[in-house]
Amino acid sequence: MLSLLDILFADYTETAAVRLLRDDLAREATAPLLLAAMTERGVTGVSLDSAAGDNLLQGLLALRAKFTWAEAREKVARNIAMYGGGR
Repeated sequence: MLSLLDILFADYTETAAVRLLRDDLAREATAPLLLAAMTERGVTGVSLDSAAGDNLLQGLLALRAKFTWAEAREKVARNIAMYGGGR
């Protein structure tokens, strides 16, 4: 999750994140690009093709749109610690 969040901060503006949150088709079209960016960074095993994957992406996009990079990373790290795992 942190890797995907880092990509969103590096490659997408706050405005782009909001647009992706509002547009299901744009988000669906962007998911393969995000997965490719993660693969380039050596992150595998993440799927955004399911409803759960889309929910994850929407949550990370909301963090991208609302918080600074440091605040968003802290929230994701806390969530990972609470649920005992990482994606």
